[in-house]
Amino acid sequence: MLLFSLLIVPIWVLGQVKDMEKGRSYESGKSITDLDLKKDFDTQIKILKKNKKLIVLRGALHFKTIDVGAARIGKGQGATNSVSYAILEGVSETTKKEITQAYHDMLVRKLTALGYSFVDQNQLETSNKYEFLSEKAYDNDMGNKTIGRYQVATAGNYPVFKPAMGNMSVYQASLKMSKQLDVPLLSFDAIIDFARFDIDAKRWKTPGYGPGYDFQTTRSDVNILPQIGIQSYNGMQMNPISSGLSLTDENGRYDFVHLKKNMYVVENYATDIDTYQGKMPESMKRIVTINQQTTGTFVVKADEEKYKRLVLEALDAFSDYLIASIEAKI
Repeated sequence: MLLFSLLIVPIWVLGQVKDMEKGRSYESGKSITDLDLKKDFDTQIKILKKNKKLIVLRGALHFKTIDVGAARIGKGQGATNSVSYAILEGVSETTKKEITQAYHDMLVRKLTALGYSFVDQNQLETSNKYEFLSEKAYDNDMGNKTIGRYQVATAGNYPVFKPAMGNMSVYQASLKMSKQLDVPLLSFDAIIDFARFDIDAKRWKTPGYGPGYDFQTTRSDVNILPQIGIQSYNGMQMNPISSGLSLTDENGRYDFVHLKKNMYVVENYATDIDTYQGKMPESMKRIVTINQQTTGTFVVKADEEKYKRLVLEALDAFSDYLIASIEAKI
């Protein structure tokens, strides 16, 4: 656990403090060992009750590369967000691809042990809907100003196919592909986080030159924990992804097992953390923000082998929960 106190003083602080406002933000979640199948997962199983042959359409891991933590101070139009950033360094694209393929193989192996068989993924390309779904696919780099950035790796280096639900043209194409291949389409995702924030923010005023000319100070104490986590949802309204798995078949039926609660591994993988007070990551500077104060940026330097081990351990446990959720319904 590493504690940094980042203080922003935009104006000179004079006189007696008044109108103290506070904001606190702590990233909640559950330890990887404490999830509950009924409380922490949404599950609907119809296809898997009757179909024992599947094909993987999208097997993707969404690796967070820039994380964002924020605490809100005040209410209404006068509210301010105290925002901190974290950047992950030391994990190569090759390692992310290796983790993704290993998770694909792990999940396929566990589903096979449950009695399911798999059509080779390259059969996707025999469908005349493959090109259309590829054109509609997500970029491999995703994100926005409120949740940070993700780098997406896929099993077999296939495109990041969009989920069928929520997009009518993709939904219809997926149904036709399933019919042409005569097999339900399985997709799985996991959103891999690398840090958790605990932000304690305060804002106060001190008398200035007269009524309406008070000085204002904002202080943020930021605690960052370099821990591997699996987030339930990527936070993007336009490109939503949930951690879990889903299936679509030619009849429009839809199965899913989705994580509802963020989970994390209580072990530090970082070798060092650099702190840059008041600084924002370059890739975030072009994004317009309103009523926001940047406390600073943490650069988390990873032990790559330890990072890889902890992510795979988290995914192993996560896939066990997915399998147990399916077993409980079939």
